[in-house]
Amino acid sequence: MHNGSVSGEDSTQNYARINTDYLPYAPDLVIFDDANDTPGADTAAAESLVRDIWTAFPNCKFVFMKVFTVSSNTPDANIDTPTTATRTAEFEALAAYYGIPLAPVWDTVQADIAAGRYHLSEYLIDTVHPTMWGHNVMEALLEPYLTEEFLTTRQSPATLPERLY
Repeated sequence: MHNGSVSGEDSTQNYARINTDYLPYAPDLVIFDDANDTPGADTAAAESLVRDIWTAFPNCKFVFMKVFTVSSNTPDANIDTPTTATRTAEFEALAAYYGIPLAPVWDTVQADIAAGRYHLSEYLIDTVHPTMWGHNVMEALLEPYLTEEFLTTRQSPATLPERLY
């Protein structure tokens, strides 16, 4: 396992490091979230990361995680208005376009908080970073995608389609 991400970096910054922090590791699985992205250019960089990794390693699998940021982790109502709605929509479209599963972290946390199962401040330590318990929630949401069938079936298309972004 290799963590190719750097805390606080967006997809453009991560893509700039593809030749040093991704491709040399010949990844079998990349779990990708859009936590620091802004709409537009960062989404294009996320798409480039997927396309370049699939070009080099067509058997690599991707799972996207639909995460969120809020203006404050104190009021539970902030879960209903993530500060990244436009970016999230682009990320969802990118996942759908390439057939990449999208773990619904935001949707699940939003529903759990609405049901009174926990508070937003229990999930997020600040406005974007999960607590240790929040990371466990995210891990549980990833687990259904990591089946033997998923891990042994080719996900990438034989020929990449035209770019979406």
